[in-house]
Amino acid sequence: MGCFCSRKSLLKLILGALSVLLLYKLLFVIYCDEDWSKDVIYKLCDHYNDGLIDGDVCHALCVDEEFQYRDCFNYRHRKLALKMKWKGRVVMLKALEPYLENFNNDLKKLRISLDKDYAFDEKLTTISTLLRIRLNNQITKYVQPKNKLTFDEIYQRLWTGNTSKSKKAEIVSVGSLSSQREYIFFQFYRNMVNFPDVFGTCGHMYVVEYTPPPWTLNPGASGLQEVSALKYWTWDRRAQLASNFMQMLRNFEVDFHEPFYFCDIKHPNFGITDDLTVKAIDVDMAYYKSTVESFIRKRKCTKETEATSCRFFDCITECDEHTGKCRLQENIFRGQPSSWFTTVSSKRNYGQTVGAT
Repeated sequence: MGCFCSRKSLLKLILGALSVLLLYKLLFVIYCDEDWSKDVIYKLCDHYNDGLIDGDVCHALCVDEEFQYRDCFNYRHRKLALKMKWKGRVVMLKALEPYLENFNNDLKKLRISLDKDYAFDEKLTTISTLLRIRLNNQITKYVQPKNKLTFDEIYQRLWTGNTSKSKKAEIVSVGSLSSQREYIFFQFYRNMVNFPDVFGTCGHMYVVEYTPPPWTLNPGASGLQEVSALKYWTWDRRAQLASNFMQMLRNFEVDFHEPFYFCDIKHPNFGITDDLTVKAIDVDMAYYKSTVESFIRKRKCTKETEATSCRFFDCITECDEHTGKCRLQENIFRGQPSSWFTTVSSKRNYGQTVGAT
């Protein structure tokens, strides 16, 4: 009997250990860690050392090793967001995709092939022409500048370094950077106080100012705390933060040529500086009104399929019964205001009254 119980206990122990190991493996695959993050950087630096990419921070990152890894904020195989220390300050190393090879499809449109020899399939003049067309299309699509920009003006915004030693490496770098909407947006609105500053690039990656979400500045916070940590702030500090958030919305209303929509409203997408200036740190789902409308007007719907056919993240849409197509409503927040806003400000109807700004 004792032997049977011992075997049963041993079996439970083994099964428990296997379950823990399986859970660990799943988490290891899903979440990034230090080893994975450093591997991403090593591969970037291999490309730099091989002459495939360039940028004004490549030497500091790959040769002088001025950047020290601190943390990783992304899931594996998704948008890269690494917390680094550089020149005595904390910065973020970001990219839409972790590896340069993830941009293969976009680079192929420029007739660039990332084969083992890093050869170009076409003459440099052909690639330069394709790049010129691509940059113009990207700027028209995402930025919609009031005044028409020359190719040189666009190029100077996207390429942070001086003329590269290798024109091919420069084109590969600019080609991959131009595939990233957030990078384009930050560079074209770099004079706006409510977006983080871009400090430089290396290949497809870019270095930006570190502006953490508000609750991480709470003295008692460690790591990613719940929003409730804000309740320990003084009233004056919370009121200042709420006021600065409203000022950010006001700036967007005044400075942009048409209503600007955030379609992914959550507290990690907004950060603050030491003086409580609010910054939009993730604008992958931020669009001008006309852009959102062009997305959803193509969708057919009925009142019965409205919830699924017309849904566009946090931007509120509805089905127009007369046309059978989706349309955009004027207020940008879906449902009840998020806990972040209700913690910062006591206005319960905040999300319903901001409107399209």
